[in-house]
Amino acid sequence: MSSTRKRKYDDVFKVVNNQHECQKCFKRFAIQGDGGTTVRKRHLEICPNKDDVQSKMRQQTLPEMGETSLSGILNELCFRLIAKNDLPFSIVEDETFQALVRFQCPSQIKIPDRKIISNESLDKVAKKFKNKLSRNINPSLPVSIQFDEYSNKRVRLITVTLTQISGKFEIKTFRLGVKSLDSLRANAANLKEMVNGILNKFEIKNLVSATRDGALNALCAMLEIPSVHCINHVQNIAVQEGYNKLKGSKIDDIKNCVSKMI
Repeated sequence: MSSTRKRKYDDVFKVVNNQHECQKCFKRFAIQGDGGTTVRKRHLEICPNKDDVQSKMRQQTLPEMGETSLSGILNELCFRLIAKNDLPFSIVEDETFQALVRFQCPSQIKIPDRKIISNESLDKVAKKFKNKLSRNINPSLPVSIQFDEYSNKRVRLITVTLTQISGKFEIKTFRLGVKSLDSLRANAANLKEMVNGILNKFEIKNLVSATRDGALNALCAMLEIPSVHCINHVQNIAVQEGYNKLKGSKIDDIKNCVSKMI
């Protein structure tokens, strides 16, 4: 039995006089010798207040969930798993994945297919997190943004994060959005339009500064406000220039050796 599953019973049962006491019906019984949860689980099945108990257990083990029904919770958890681990939507139709869900969930619950995950769950979770962000950002206070472009052989993206000092002088940072550049040219006008589009979604007006890379297009996109060159980019340039001066040295030998090992 995992420690997580044991802890959820600790929210319902307390140890009183070396016995487990149900906090809903206050019945007491002997503590299971092997530290297991079988006795407590059986009690929950017959507890006169079991509906309240099960509701509390779901609240304790599934915080921050936007859904209340079991199927809704399962759909949201599946989407979170996919998003966090960069998995394909088709994972929900994998036999092993479905067997794992069946092992933990009631037999009557319906496992979502990829269409539900990619459409309904995606929209619901995105809306939920956008609302959560909006509640945490105070548009009346000054904000600073950081933006950068990321690309590989498959995608080109721009990401925007926000930093704000709260009324309690706490530094808070939030990722506001990631937008695909696709075939769009990353010139100053396009960058400015995309960044402003993300800011407008959260009704952010009091923008006072920005952190950017050293590219001319990024500099021109932020001409209307003070902006600084990201220190990580500066360090990367210094390392790259230093490496270029040492090409053909032992650094390349080590690099080739490591590449073969990987």
